[in-house]
Amino acid sequence: MAETKDRKGIWQAEFWANGKRIRKSTGVAVGATRAEQRASKQLAQQVADNMERVAKGETSYTQAADALRTVAQATGMIAKMPTVREFLTDFQGQAGPKTESNRRRAFKSFLKWMDEHSDKKSDIRLDMLTKADMIAYFRHELTLVSVGTVGLHRSNLSAAFNKAVDDDLLLKSPMPHLNLVKLGKEINPELGRDKTRRLPFTADELRLMVTKFPAPWCDMSLVAAMTGGQRIGDICCLRWDCIDFAAGALCFSTAKTDKEMDIPMHSLLRNRLLEIRAEQGIQEEYVFPNMARRYMRGDSSVSTEFTSLLKAWGIVKKPTEKKALKGNRKSVSPKSFHSFRHSVVTALRTNATITADLARAIVGHDSEEVERQYCTASRADKMRGLDIIAQAISEPVASSATPYPARTA
Repeated sequence: MAETKDRKGIWQAEFWANGKRIRKSTGVAVGATRAEQRASKQLAQQVADNMERVAKGETSYTQAADALRTVAQATGMIAKMPTVREFLTDFQGQAGPKTESNRRRAFKSFLKWMDEHSDKKSDIRLDMLTKADMIAYFRHELTLVSVGTVGLHRSNLSAAFNKAVDDDLLLKSPMPHLNLVKLGKEINPELGRDKTRRLPFTADELRLMVTKFPAPWCDMSLVAAMTGGQRIGDICCLRWDCIDFAAGALCFSTAKTDKEMDIPMHSLLRNRLLEIRAEQGIQEEYVFPNMARRYMRGDSSVSTEFTSLLKAWGIVKKPTEKKALKGNRKSVSPKSFHSFRHSVVTALRTNATITADLARAIVGHDSEEVERQYCTASRADKMRGLDIIAQAISEPVASSATPYPARTA
C-alpha cells in the first residue's frame, strides 16, 4: 500500500514499483484545520493507491483516471484541472520562434479536430484525453496532410503532454506509440506516390544565384553554399559574433539539431562578408538584419520569396497545370533553399579526394554514427572541400533570364 507524507503543504505519494522507490506529488493540499487534513489525506491516499496500481500494471491509466475523477467530483479537493485548450494555450511561448510557429500549427490542428470531429470538445478536462482520442486524431490528419507534418504535430503535442506529467497534472501521457508511415499507408495506399523528389542545383544555377539574384538573396546564397548548405533559418539569423575574421572561421549552433559547427572561412566568402559589413555602416547584430527579423517573427514568406526567385530566373519551371493532391497537401517545389544542402553533398561525395566523413563534417550531417565518432576533420581538411564548391560557383555566367525586381536587405 502506498504511503502519503506531507511535503511543503502537499501530500506526496511514496511506493515501490519494479524494485524502484517512487515519490510523486498527489496534487492534494494538506489543509489548515484538522478536519481538512483528515479529509485531504484520505483523498491523497486514494490518489497514491491509483498511482501505485498504474505503476505496477495492476490497472490501466484510463481506469485510474476515471477513479480519480470520481473522487475529485465527490470531494472537490483536487486542484483545478485545466481544459485541453487552456493547457495547450498556456504551454506556448516557452521556446524559440521556429518551434513556437510549429507548436501553434500543431495545437490549432488538434483543437480544431476536437471541436469538429471528436465526440469530445477542446473544453474538456486535460485528464480526460485518452490514447484512443489521439489515435483517432492522427488517423484523421493522415488523410489530409503528409506523414512528415503529422509527425511534427505529434512531436509538439508529445512535448506538451510530457510537461503535464512532469507537473503532476497527468499520471501518464495519452500519446500512443504509432508507426505513422505504416498507419499512413494503411489509410491511404497511394501515400508517397505524389511526393516531390528534391533536386540539387547545378553549377550554372549556383553561379547564377550568387551573381544575379537581388540582395540579400545573392549574399545568402553564397553563405549557404560556402558553409556546407546550412538551413535557411541559420543563414537568416547568422550573427556577426559567430564570424571570427582573425581565425578565419564561422562557429555557430544549428537551430534544428543544436549541432556545433566550426567551418573555415574561404577567401571567397570572407571578401563578401567584409563588403557587407562595410556597407551596413553601423554595427548590426545580424549579417542579414531584415531577414533575421522576418524569420524570427515566423514570417512564412521568407522561403516562398526564394522559391519565387527560382521560378523568375527559370531555375524552377512553372507548372503548366496544377496537380490535385489529396486533403490539404501542398505541391512542393523540387528545388528550394534546402537544395543548397543537396548541392553541396553531391559536389563533395562525387569528388574522389573527399571522404564521406569529411563531407559530413562540412555539411553537419549525423549519419553513420560509429564511423563519424572516429573521424575528426581539421579546418585544413574542410578547406579542401570548400575549394571545390568555390570553384564551381566562381566561373562567369551569362543569363538571358528576365531579372527579378531587386529587393533590399
